[in-house]
Amino acid sequence: MDKETQQEEIPSLNEYLEEAAAGSLKISCPECGQHFDVTEIAPLTTFICPLCSHVITRPLWLDNYRIDAPVTESNDVVSMTEAVDLNRNDTVTLHILNPFYAASEERCRRFVDVARSTASLHSCTVTPILNVGVIGALPYYITPDLSGKTLQDYYVSQNVQTVPLEKACSWVLDLASGLSDALDHQICHGELNLQNIVVNENEQLSLMHFGFYELMLDSGYINVNIFTAPETTENGTVSEKSDIYSLGAFFYYLLTGTDLPADNEDGRHLIHFDWIKKMVNDSISELICRMVNPTPAFRPNISEIIATVNARLNHFQYVRNKLQRMTKLKSAGRL
Repeated sequence: MDKETQQEEIPSLNEYLEEAAAGSLKISCPECGQHFDVTEIAPLTTFICPLCSHVITRPLWLDNYRIDAPVTESNDVVSMTEAVDLNRNDTVTLHILNPFYAASEERCRRFVDVARSTASLHSCTVTPILNVGVIGALPYYITPDLSGKTLQDYYVSQNVQTVPLEKACSWVLDLASGLSDALDHQICHGELNLQNIVVNENEQLSLMHFGFYELMLDSGYINVNIFTAPETTENGTVSEKSDIYSLGAFFYYLLTGTDLPADNEDGRHLIHFDWIKKMVNDSISELICRMVNPTPAFRPNISEIIATVNARLNHFQYVRNKLQRMTKLKSAGRL
């Protein structure tokens, strides 16, 4: 039985949420303060306040969170939606395990375990998890508000085609640091892509959705993207080395705006591309080639990636400092 047929036999995410939120509910009109008992009104539908004609949405209340719009169920392991944390009085993002994957108690348990392990990382390059819980039969976790903050959103809003080398190195260092912190807790990511990367106000990156790709593999389905390692595509293997391949493909994508060439057999041919000759020094071009080597054993470890990229970033800073010193000397008439 294919995935689509199985999904037809499972209630939708919104049906699950409405059932979990069943019960009496009273709300007030945000305009005039009129009170209403909306117990019999379907969640997330609208009605008109008879006193002030304000359009009111009957919210969906789950634990300490209020959802004000229907949740768009994704084809991935989790669906994300904006919610209001009633304790914090703040907007957060709710990540809910989709019903297809939640049909297995074992997958639910693993989802919660991985979320709690990730929450314990306390790394600036891992998107923080504020809470982990269960709504009805669906486990979830909470992060700060991520609306419009994924790297995919950034690419669209900024009309990004390619990324300058220094920024690309800085971003790769961010992600490598996040992967390293997770590996210290025996957690692999498994699905590096633009939707799983968050950009903050300082244009620094962090990773989210660690370990959930294994739940997809466990269900017998593989979500392949341009960053997926060949061993993951072929036999579902997820490891530190598959994450390194994905990071290398991501590095390549940042600099070129394209995915890896189809004839990538050993990665070595990449150093002959014009963009590498012009933009990337030997250490970075060699690093990218090794990271995307189809043979996992030939890929570098995460600490080597961090050291190499750090050295390149330090060189950028050295050149800037030298230029600043020369400018000061010239303005003082000493050059």
